[in-house]
Amino acid sequence: MKICIPTMDSNGLESRTHGHFGSAPFFAVVDTDTGNVDIEANAGRRHRHGQCDPASHVDTLNVDAVVCHGMGKRALASLHRGNIDVLIASGETVGDILAEARGGTLQRLTVKEACGGHGGRHRGKCSSGDRS
Repeated sequence: MKICIPTMDSNGLESRTHGHFGSAPFFAVVDTDTGNVDIEANAGRRHRHGQCDPASHVDTLNVDAVVCHGMGKRALASLHRGNIDVLIASGETVGDILAEARGGTLQRLTVKEACGGHGGRHRGKCSSGDRS
């Protein structure tokens, strides 16, 4: 499976995850079978809150899923329209998340669990960095 992980830096397996999918500086594209990691700059990272269109860039990466700590409802819907699944992880690095993927512990993010905005109920991290 190929997954896309939003990251703060471009340090391969040591790349740290980014809490806001749409404005992450980089996307790590990871093949969970081989462990190969490619880092792509997020060309759409500069946008107004709620105005990102992640599926437009992620579609070009040919991934099966995005793996993150949480995501807003609009971004989730955009990815789903592009037939890209969204999975939740707890790891803080790409290597941690790869281990979670290989261990089968990643879970699908549902619309009900997605972030509804600052202060909204959500699972994992939201753009505000809060945990619920």
